[in-house]
Amino acid sequence: MKVLLIDTGYDAYEIDEPLGIEQLDACIRNEFKNRIELTTIWMIAEPYFKLQDFYDVVLISANIYDGGKMEEIIRYYSKASKKPQIIVGGVAPTLSSKRILSLFSNVICIVGEGDD
Repeated sequence: MKVLLIDTGYDAYEIDEPLGIEQLDACIRNEFKNRIELTTIWMIAEPYFKLQDFYDVVLISANIYDGGKMEEIIRYYSKASKKPQIIVGGVAPTLSSKRILSLFSNVICIVGEGDD
């Protein structure tokens, strides 16, 4: 199974550490060992990352001011020939889950803190 974790970053004057995906990365690697192929991307650190490849699951951590990156990623993978399960969490999905779900019927929104 191939899993992609993406933190869309935060278009503000501060650099905010992607604690959510770092914790998910560690937990997934610990739980599943070598049974999955995991790729983790922090888009502030890797702004030229190109969406590509096939994944079974795409997990997106999104902030309110991510410059539309979350929606861009969802649209990209929604048009893939073999569509992955897309799960979004973070501040944006928590505060605007109704809007996100009205735009994308193929997405699961995590509302609230997901660190636990």
